[in-house]
Amino acid sequence: VDFYATWCGPCKMMSEKVFPQESVGAFANDKFVTVKLQFDSTAKDDEYVKANYALASKIKKDYGIAAYPSFMVFNAEGEPVHRFVGAYQASEFIEVLKKSTDEKQQFYNLVKQYTQDSTKVANVKSMAEAANSAYAPSFANRAYTQWIKLEGNKILNNKEDVLSLIENANSKDDVIF
Repeated sequence: VDFYATWCGPCKMMSEKVFPQESVGAFANDKFVTVKLQFDSTAKDDEYVKANYALASKIKKDYGIAAYPSFMVFNAEGEPVHRFVGAYQASEFIEVLKKSTDEKQQFYNLVKQYTQDSTKVANVKSMAEAANSAYAPSFANRAYTQWIKLEGNKILNNKEDVLSLIENANSKDDVIF
């Protein structure tokens, strides 16, 4: 599901330049049932959009959608398995969609692993990175905090880990900072 807003520049870019590309359509249509859901309302909205105002509002609340475009992948039972945010080039978008089909990389599976055992550095690190990609700040902050608690100064020995922390520090009050 593509969650978008009419005022969102990156959403428009995805609709105009990425979704129409043959490679994106071929991959997405082979693996998914694709749906677009508008999260704002305008005077120009058609009946389909208007009919989905309540659904959009519920999803926004239930899943904490706070950035656009946001994408969620659901399994055949209607359960969320993956979530990601942002605009991508066609090849990048296909790669992110591929991740959404891999149980080891699916956001909600990583949340479950983290919840079951937040003492494993691998679970915590994966959760932090996935939460950041999913624009789930509360998950990300908890996971980064736990990662720092588990690793301490050892994090500073790995360049990739340091860069991940730097990229995700939001303010001087953030534990990452």
